[in-house]
Amino acid sequence: MIVCKLMGGLGNQMFQYAYAMALSAQFGEEICLDTGFYHGKAPAIMELCIPHRGLVKEYHLSDYNRAIRKEQYYHILQKLMRSICHERVGNRIFQKYASQGYYFNFDPFYYPSPMSVSEHKYIYGYFQSEKYFEPVRTEVRKAFVPWKPMSESAVRYAELMEGTEAVAVHIRLGDYTRRKNRYLYVCTDQYYRNAITYIYEHVSNPCFFIFTNDIRAVQKKDYLHGNMIYIEETKDTDAMMLMSLCRYFIISNSTFSWWGAYLSGSERKMTVAPEQWIRTAAETPAIYLDEMITVSCG
Repeated sequence: MIVCKLMGGLGNQMFQYAYAMALSAQFGEEICLDTGFYHGKAPAIMELCIPHRGLVKEYHLSDYNRAIRKEQYYHILQKLMRSICHERVGNRIFQKYASQGYYFNFDPFYYPSPMSVSEHKYIYGYFQSEKYFEPVRTEVRKAFVPWKPMSESAVRYAELMEGTEAVAVHIRLGDYTRRKNRYLYVCTDQYYRNAITYIYEHVSNPCFFIFTNDIRAVQKKDYLHGNMIYIEETKDTDAMMLMSLCRYFIISNSTFSWWGAYLSGSERKMTVAPEQWIRTAAETPAIYLDEMITVSCG
């Protein structure tokens, strides 16, 4: 059995579940979801057509408690590594844990997944790279669509996108602007100026659809000019599906907008991304796709 611990918002959940799908295909085992992070609430990914919805209550208690203890040991190790100026726990430790059935990784880098003879495999981390699920990416794309119809307001936005050179612009503020946020990088106004300029240079008559978690603050930005439509009052799954209907993308350093662009079926897709994704990383994280166009944030 593959036990997938879901954490964070919809974008993070999708990376975690996509990795679970890859391990499920590799080992021929079912996926079981650990949703304890949400304290009884259903995570947003449950609104998508994911093939496995079984919960962790099916998991043997002693094995589960052992995995929780392993999590605690891993976090102690992670803090120790960071205290001596290491940005990563590293591939060697990932391989050691994973070979025992504990697929733990919070590093923003890709590590190949080893075989494990453990009866239960436990996924805990972010796994933010297509490389983790590349063997099953077709199945992932099919699974990550809502099983409910879009709301009426979302349908109206979708109709506005038809027949236009639709550009999805994701501006992540809110939690990214908190001072205590040591690792998350806030995309600068200059990044969006550079990205919008790039779109104007390469797309004729673009129509920008603005996705944000702080619409009042964003409407005051001086770089938003031209044909701009603000997406309001849509739940996360609808917003992501609306993003995927666009042809061009200006994403933030957010897994949410990463998936919105990734799921797009446009043959002329163009994705502009910030050249700096993580505040503290000296190396390029594995989340970037080869076809992404990175522009300066300064």
